[in-house]
This record gives sequence, C-alpha cells and structure tokens, in this order.
Amino acid sequence: MNAKPVVITHIYFQTAELKQAVTLWVQEHNMLIQELIENLAEKILASNDYSISVDKVYDDTVKAPNLRMVTCGLDYELLERIDVAVKLSNPNEDAKFRSRFINEAIRRYLEPQLIESRFLETTVFLNREQAAKNLKAYRETLGLKPKEFLQKYFDTMISYPQYSLIERSGTGNVDRLIEHLSTVVGLDKMRFYGTTVEFSKYLAEKKGST
Repeated sequence: MNAKPVVITHIYFQTAELKQAVTLWVQEHNMLIQELIENLAEKILASNDYSISVDKVYDDTVKAPNLRMVTCGLDYELLERIDVAVKLSNPNEDAKFRSRFINEAIRRYLEPQLIESRFLETTVFLNREQAAKNLKAYRETLGLKPKEFLQKYFDTMISYPQYSLIERSGTGNVDRLIEHLSTVVGLDKMRFYGTTVEFSKYLAEKKGST
C-alpha cells in the first residue's frame, strides 16, 4: 500500500505557552504532534463551522516566533481541505493561514482539556473584537437598543459613546463589561469569546434549559 503524501508544514501556535502545553499533552498521551493536529483539523472540518474567532498572530511583530512553532509532516489532502475551509470562512483570507485554523480547532476541542489537566492555567484565546460582536448579538436577542442596553446593565460603568465604540470596533474595555454582564445575568463569560455560531447555540441552550 502506498503511503499518503505529506507536506512539511510549519504551525505557529497562538503563544509559546500553548505550544508547551500541547507538547506536554501529546507526550502524556503517547501521540505524535502531527497526529494530534490532524485529528483536531478533522474535527473542525466535520463540524462544517469554519468560522474563526481567534486573533491573527503576526510573526513579524513577535521577536521569537520559533518559540511558538512546530514543524511536522501533514497529510497533503487534509491541507488542501483546510485551505478550502479557510477560503470559505473568509474569501479575503489567504489560504496560507493554516495556523489560525489549527489554533481555532485547539480552542474548540483541546484547550478545555489542557486547562482541566493543568497544562494551561487559563485560555490563551481572547478575541475582543469577536466578544464585542457577541455582546451586540446578546443585546439584540433582548430586543434592546444600545442606549437601553447600556442603561439596564452598564449605566454607571461606561458612557454611551464609549459603549458605541466597543460595539463598532471591539476596542475599549469589553472584558470588564462582559465580566459584569455575565455575573448579573448568569452567563459563562468565556462564551462571549467564541464564534458567532457557538455563542448563538449557547444562548439557545440556555433559553431551552430555563
């Protein structure tokens, strides 16, 4: 039987801390790093939800990108499917951003186990722009206009112009608002940092359980 063609691929993890945690994970589970990456990629491909909530990591702004990098041989056909998925998630995205796709798969399917096993202390993925989108989505599910939402939950915390800026651009102290809102309404604050699809499903599940 002919071996599957593989491509030597550089994968950049979101942080050096995440790379170390993944390395420890595969060692404990007697796996190869490429085996884990391929398994995670297959999971996200099978989900048919290719939306990516993790921030881009620009290597030219990082002093030592090699601290985040692993090099492994990945299945050629799998890489082609990843490239197609990246393009489907964002037609303007360059298909070379495979690392971002893999990081999204790690965020969804592996990071909770890394935290539970204490390989990570907390999440390394906090996309505040995505969190702001989900904050707006939550407001809209309540049928509230921005000023009404602000007055109900954040009246003494932030001005209306500041809140509007957060909704538009994700800049500002969105973490503080989400922390407060989650406590008040009983939501898991980390869910705000997930994809739009994940957050919508979470809200539907919460509504169905009440």
